[in-house]
Amino acid sequence: MNKKYTSRFVRFVWITVPIGLLISCSTPTLEDELEGCWVREDAKVMECWTKTDDGFIGEGLAIRGHGDTTQFERLRITTEGGNRVYIADVDENEGAVSFPETNTPWLFENPEHDMPQRIRYKLIDERLVVTLESENGKLTWSFQRLKE
Repeated sequence: MNKKYTSRFVRFVWITVPIGLLISCSTPTLEDELEGCWVREDAKVMECWTKTDDGFIGEGLAIRGHGDTTQFERLRITTEGGNRVYIADVDENEGAVSFPETNTPWLFENPEHDMPQRIRYKLIDERLVVTLESENGKLTWSFQRLKE
């Protein structure tokens, strides 16, 4: 190999590898960041998540009047058969409803359920963005971490 090209390659490696490592180490993932309480932008709903050995346990809380909260959903993200599953238990349903994760991380789907059929969690600019979708529409909310 030509010395000129070898020198360029070595410089390329010495510059790009450390930058790549810095970027990969500094980018928070949802797995690392979900734990805690998140308040929806309209301050009417809060989701609180606790990390467990196999995922997370969460609850959806409605915020009323002077900051009183009422639980309206019990949530769980767990691993079943090596795959992540989102489980929602709300009063409107007879029992808990499971949404297996798709090939897209943090996108859960249950086409048999009426609404939602798809649930997506994303971290965007330190906000938790939750999208619920079905054939009839889509709802997206942005949550900010509650400072303790």
